[in-house]
Amino acid sequence: MTTSAGLFERSRYADRVLGCWTGKNIGGTLGAPFEGNPQMRKIDFYTQDLGGEPIPNDDLDLQLMFLEAVEEYGPTRLTPRKLGEFFLNYVVAGWNEYGIAACNMQYGFFPPVSGILGNDRWKFSNGAWIRSELWGCLFPGEPDLAATYAAMDACIDHCEEGIHAEVFFAALEAAAFVEERIDELIAIALARIPSESRIAQTVRLACDLYAKKVNFPDARNKILEHDSDLGFFQAPANLGFVILALLYGEGDFGRTVCLAVECGDDTDCTGATAGAILGLKLGRSRIPEKWSQPIGESIRVGTLNPMHNNITLPRTLQELSDRVMAAAERIAEESQTRIRPGKPIPENYAEMLRKAKKNNYLPKAELELPFGTGSIYLAWPETMEAESGKPMLLHLDASAMQINTNEAIECHLRLPENWHASPANFALRRNGGGINLTLTPGEFTAPVEYLLLELRLSGRKYPESVYLPIAQKNALHFECTSPGNHLARRNWLMQQRMPVQRSQA
Repeated sequence: MTTSAGLFERSRYADRVLGCWTGKNIGGTLGAPFEGNPQMRKIDFYTQDLGGEPIPNDDLDLQLMFLEAVEEYGPTRLTPRKLGEFFLNYVVAGWNEYGIAACNMQYGFFPPVSGILGNDRWKFSNGAWIRSELWGCLFPGEPDLAATYAAMDACIDHCEEGIHAEVFFAALEAAAFVEERIDELIAIALARIPSESRIAQTVRLACDLYAKKVNFPDARNKILEHDSDLGFFQAPANLGFVILALLYGEGDFGRTVCLAVECGDDTDCTGATAGAILGLKLGRSRIPEKWSQPIGESIRVGTLNPMHNNITLPRTLQELSDRVMAAAERIAEESQTRIRPGKPIPENYAEMLRKAKKNNYLPKAELELPFGTGSIYLAWPETMEAESGKPMLLHLDASAMQINTNEAIECHLRLPENWHASPANFALRRNGGGINLTLTPGEFTAPVEYLLLELRLSGRKYPESVYLPIAQKNALHFECTSPGNHLARRNWLMQQRMPVQRSQA
């Protein structure tokens, strides 16, 4: 175990970060031609004429965007809402969970509820765990911190199992900087997600199949059968394929990425994550040139707005690695992390890694509504979609208000004609536990109606206000999944004519 002694060497950290991004490019490029194919096939090398460049991959693209957010805000000021704003401003991809999340945010449903509303088909999909490496690299040896930020990221466009999947990989990748054994890394990551979750069940099944020496094709089919009720392009099975590849690959980089892709389904994602984890464990210096030379050192972007002038994209893997390491150094100082480049690893760190601070990082499914010196929160205890004439339950609380006393916030809900609420006038207190109200919608004039909630802090004369978004059943889902919305969103983003600022070589 590397946790038992010695320094957390800066040079080794740098080699591993660069290895992570190199492996990401290799695996994503290897798997891209087979994405969506449900059948197994034998893979032993790239099938494209690459010309010294990788294939663009959203698995890496989105992490470049979130690195920009980390650099702008620092770790202590990042929130799901701020990450969501970056996503909304820079991502031109309009398919599946990406399009649904962006559409939800356009209508005011920000993270963590943007990954829930109208997202039944894709909420457990692969779009979140494929972008976990950034958090692992920013928090080396700190799986709990990596898991915290991975959950902030994942809730933009996923919920439940989709979030557990990114938390799992971010924790594993963070621990891989100080722990070598794959079985230990899996155990460390499992400790950060609920044991009854589908992700945890699938991981344990993969480990059991490997321990019983089941041949690889049969093991793959067992994973597929276990999660068949969810269908293709879903996190549990694809994450299981990555775990199988890591176990059966037994430390061989080429064999590992090939096995991940051989499993089929979301092959660019499974290949990219398997490659990133092996690259992180081995370091760039130990990735065979056979795999790195054909794709070169560049980064090619496909899902971020190429004409936005407020984001600086790294052009090379080395530039990306340098920026990640610089951000990690800043985080180490601001967050007082226990593992830092150039510092000794604590003697008891192996034991500390196994003890998770918590095993469920799911954020509460509620919408933050900024008000005064804090926020009130809106939650939907039963359903987030409303129907005319049918009562629905809303919950409001003021627990996040930053006021020195338990003064009441007097609330008056202003409703459209023929809409009703009980109560429509009420008081919230910081320590009052919130209030449930029953809303009976009238007619909708748009996919979302915005109800004005007028607020007055006791003893103050001026009113403040927030708007409660109420989504009509199925209307917003249709809006978010229609091809016209995807095209309109892409065109709107692409209309910004200023070129992307490129950092200097």
